[in-house]
Amino acid sequence: FGTDTANQVEEALKSFKQANVQTLVLDLRDNGGGYLTAATDILDLFFSSDEVIYQMKEKNSAAKKYYASTDSKYEFVNGYILVNGNTASASELTAGALQSEKGYQLVGTTTYGKGSAQTQKTLSDGSVLKYTYAKWMIPNGTCINGKGLTPDIEVENVSLDGISTKDVKETLKVDCVNTRIKSMQKMLNILGYSADREDGYFSVATQDALKKFEADNDLTVDGEYSQNDKQMMIARMMIYINNHENDKQYEYLMKIIK
Repeated sequence: FGTDTANQVEEALKSFKQANVQTLVLDLRDNGGGYLTAATDILDLFFSSDEVIYQMKEKNSAAKKYYASTDSKYEFVNGYILVNGNTASASELTAGALQSEKGYQLVGTTTYGKGSAQTQKTLSDGSVLKYTYAKWMIPNGTCINGKGLTPDIEVENVSLDGISTKDVKETLKVDCVNTRIKSMQKMLNILGYSADREDGYFSVATQDALKKFEADNDLTVDGEYSQNDKQMMIARMMIYINNHENDKQYEYLMKIIK
């Protein structure tokens, strides 16, 4: 959510309306947000000037309502927003406002829950102080800070939490215990090689799964986790997660739309 995001969104919305698109999908997964003004500029595209787009509450003061600044808006018959645990801040404001006021359905998992507004000041010595000065709320007054937005349709997806891209400096073997082994086991399981665990202990079953991966990818088949194994595994993971067929949330949404 940067300085030009709203302009880019509006260009897309214009082309959608010209093509008579009836269903709009916003993918805000893994979107950590950005400028609050960018979120409000985007919401201006969907709300009219008599509608609240968010509320803000500073310490020791009543909540203040903020309205859309224009009357021009885009309407779609159906609206969906893909969200996950990394959907935060300005992206949560956008998703929450569209969900509560425009009936957009959230598909995915509960969002991060960052409902605070921050600013910064430059001090006399040139250092910068960044601080939280208020909490924002979605239009109906709900504060999502620490709670997140609850999806209308909950769909779990492949989680990449715990997967490490750090170099494997020493080859890891059976009976080793290491966080890199834990990462390897998770990747093997995601890619369909059935390691027996994901706790970081290098078992014989983990070795067998690694050997199958090595054989399938023209690596040295020794069942020992090396830097070459890790690099290939990361590459295969990137291909996997960028394939829509492996995106459970996207796949579910496409079934709804069709």
